[in-house]
Amino acid sequence: MTRAKYITAAVFVPFFAYLILGAPAAALNVFVGVALSLGLLEFLSLLGLKRDWSLPFGSRALALLCGIIVLWVQGTGSAAAAGAAAAISLAAIAIFEVATFETLEQAPVRIALGFLAVFYVCFLGGHFILLRNFGTDDVGAGLVAFVFVVVWLGDTGALHAGKAFGKRKLAPLVSPAKSVEGLIGGLLTNIVSALIGSRFLVDGMPAVHAMALGLAVGVVAHGGDLVESLFKRAVGTKDSGTWIPGHGGLLDRIDSLAFSAPVVYYYALFFLPGTPGS
Repeated sequence: MTRAKYITAAVFVPFFAYLILGAPAAALNVFVGVALSLGLLEFLSLLGLKRDWSLPFGSRALALLCGIIVLWVQGTGSAAAAGAAAAISLAAIAIFEVATFETLEQAPVRIALGFLAVFYVCFLGGHFILLRNFGTDDVGAGLVAFVFVVVWLGDTGALHAGKAFGKRKLAPLVSPAKSVEGLIGGLLTNIVSALIGSRFLVDGMPAVHAMALGLAVGVVAHGGDLVESLFKRAVGTKDSGTWIPGHGGLLDRIDSLAFSAPVVYYYALFFLPGTPGS
């Protein structure tokens, strides 16, 4: 498993580096859209391992359609438009379930799970599309790269700090291997990597902003990882899928990233020099 993990990383890291920094924005946007659409289906299949949470074909198809629409709006409009699309998706899913429910007890569950899939996977993760389209081509690419650098290095820092110093369990019922010491090491790595990454990837970000943003990204990234672990623990599985050798499913790779992209996007929107909210 470890060998497969490193082989996969050796292939995917250069690929992502080119996709983010070298390829046209449309290439990354299409890749994100396809990956998140598959991730939505993976999420519904994951929850479906618990019998009471299994959605019928019609409910899954509607959730996928709503997710694709949200992603498309993010690619052509703004976060506000995407939020409106997400709200309309909730209404569509609710009306569909009211019209097709089999039992009263099941209808609210199906509404909640369908919308959760759209919002959790597509709306949050789709902020990478908003980031890539933000400002000039170089600015958008730099912001996306910044998220990956801060999150992935923070994960690495947490892993090594946990192995070296971990004694107190962070969330034993959700993720027994994670420790408080690992979290602290990860957050410190998030801050340092954000400080360094901002100098090369995000022009105009003050050092104090970089440190604060690194901490914020670290908190939500580690939180996102725990949220996905909670879902897996609830249905009794270790991985969300088998898409990526040595790494599990798509959700196992994007859980932290999906929570982090909105934080960086809204920071850029309101604080980067020359942007509409700054």
